[in-house]
Amino acid sequence: MCQSSSGGGYDYESNQFYDPYVSVFEEAVAKQNVDVCFAGDSLTARGLWSEFFPDVKVSNRGIGSDTSEGLLNRLDTVVEGAPDVVFIMIGINDVGHKVPQQETVFNVAAICDELHALLPDTTVVLQAVLPARINGTLAEDAVHSLNEGYCLVADERAWVEFADFHDAFLNADKLNTSLYCEDGVHLTGAGYRTWIEAVAGYVPLTD
Repeated sequence: MCQSSSGGGYDYESNQFYDPYVSVFEEAVAKQNVDVCFAGDSLTARGLWSEFFPDVKVSNRGIGSDTSEGLLNRLDTVVEGAPDVVFIMIGINDVGHKVPQQETVFNVAAICDELHALLPDTTVVLQAVLPARINGTLAEDAVHSLNEGYCLVADERAWVEFADFHDAFLNADKLNTSLYCEDGVHLTGAGYRTWIEAVAGYVPLTD
């Protein structure tokens, strides 16, 4: 893990997936307008969003192990598609790298503000961080703290909707293991089905 001279100490550029994926987004993907963009970390990256929602044009801008700072610094790859709706799922890697909660919320607010400045007619759906086990322990205190901050970000911005699906992934206040892979972070097919059903109401209908 690389160290940075500011913030929580984690440098997103130390992520081995970051530069290769950004390069693909910038140089290998055909530039075209889309209806919806899903942006975030590996949870988003592993989603087959264009197959989950075949009736709309979808771009996937997820990168494994990405953090809020990493996403903030690659928003050009989101904006170029001029989506009507951008879904943001980010933050669990910030928790894992012990990035201070206020820094993550600041980055997420900046993501929402920059998207609005560049795409003023676009709706940003800021999704709650999902439950996860970090180093074998359910990280609910840190996740709840982030989600409270995200809720405030949305409350202060008319173009941001806070979509809280967090509890749908719990069972009696414990991780619903049927929805998760063994690592307690990534989702099974059943987990993605739960997520798909939760976000479906935010996906715009096409003519």
